[in-house]
Amino acid sequence: MEGLSRKQGIELIRKLRQSTEGEEIFEIAQQLGMDLDRQMANECAERNRRTAALDTSQRELR
Repeated sequence: MEGLSRKQGIELIRKLRQSTEGEEIFEIAQQLGMDLDRQMANECAERNRRTAALDTSQRELR
């Protein structure tokens, strides 16, 4: 995370948590200096997709 401002780091972490694309997650993790391989990034993307689907379902029930 060297060279990034606090604000930039926070924004990248927000994107990391919301992204549903494995390649985007991998690239963000690289920028943050995280040890994350492509398989882990794809798993994270799948988890984010499931979370987004659950959030959408919960909103529709209200």
